Amino acid sequence: MMYFASSWTAFLWLMAAAQSCTGSSMTYTFPTTDYPAHESTGTHNGGMIHGLCVLGATEASATISPDDSGFTYTSIPNLKDGVQAFGLGFELVGIDGHGAQVCEGGIYLQPSLTYGPPPGVDVTVEATSDESSAGVTICAFIEKKFGNYDRQGNWKQPLLEQGFTPSDVKFTFDKRNPGRFTSYCKLMSLKAVMTLRL
Repeated sequence: MMYFASSWTAFLWLMAAAQSCTGSSMTYTFPTTDYPAHESTGTHNGGMIHGLCVLGATEASATISPDDSGFTYTSIPNLKDGVQAFGLGFELVGIDGHGAQVCEGGIYLQPSLTYGPPPGVDVTVEATSDESSAGVTICAFIEKKFGNYDRQGNWKQPLLEQGFTPSDVKFTFDKRNPGRFTSYCKLMSLKAVMTLRL
């Protein structure tokens, strides 16, 4: 009888712990940026035209390290057509109706500059999961190489090797040139953050 009571107490303790879970958090750091700096004249090559997005989270942010360049990310909820792709302009087109593979409805992490962070920095995303979510999905939108333009950076291959899945649909930040972006997404494992109230 004493064993039963102890087991029942332990069960109630575990239930209280589970119900007081305040959410789950995770961080992910992208590969260190490694590409030529953007050319402001001529071909306008170099740099990395991209965007970041998080699904299944109540809040999300992105930072770079070292952070002495002034480059930042701004969190924008409910990603959809018309959201400004970069701090200096252009609107995303081709998001609506394509769901999770393009992070529709997610938290968009808007780069402050069109051509991305400088070479030699780490970009880290931190997110807190939605209680109803099975996990947090991290997406990187990367411009494809086309014509004489190469601003795709160095993330594509490492992300594929880490299990990120490319989107079937292509979308854009420039209505004059459709299909400029491919989204690479992955559902991330979570580290639970629990507060126990006994």
